[in-house]
Amino acid sequence: MNETLQRLIDILPPPLARPEPPPWDRAVEEIGFQFPSDYRAFVDRYGGGAINEELHVSCPTEFPYEPGVSPGFAGYLEAMDLGVGDAYRSMRDSFPEDYPYPIFPEPGGLLQWGVTGGGDHLLWGTTGMRWHLEGDWKVRYPYSS
Repeated sequence: MNETLQRLIDILPPPLARPEPPPWDRAVEEIGFQFPSDYRAFVDRYGGGAINEELHVSCPTEFPYEPGVSPGFAGYLEAMDLGVGDAYRSMRDSFPEDYPYPIFPEPGGLLQWGVTGGGDHLLWGTTGMRWHLEGDWKVRYPYSS
């Protein structure tokens, strides 16, 4: 187990009933990329949901939230595109200097993995290897895959 996840477990005990982990091995085949390893480890241990109503972590296989959205990884991407994607594109059209990044499904686009209690969107790039913060949009580029 990764040291950071163990430190988190030490201060924030995970649920007693371990959640069903998503079938991560199918992600590349179904959607063309793999989620970051630290995110996968977190979701495998904690599942999706809220931590103290301050951090809401999405789980790709706990979608759809809306009727008509496909299940699994594809549904997660569809739901993110319909919600965060549409909002981000609209803001980027109005303020391109403040929103310079592509948004999924654009190549290398940002993909939401969570949201804060204050409404900040937490995103990671589907390519790239670094963390980045931009305005009210927290952008996470995975450091590993």
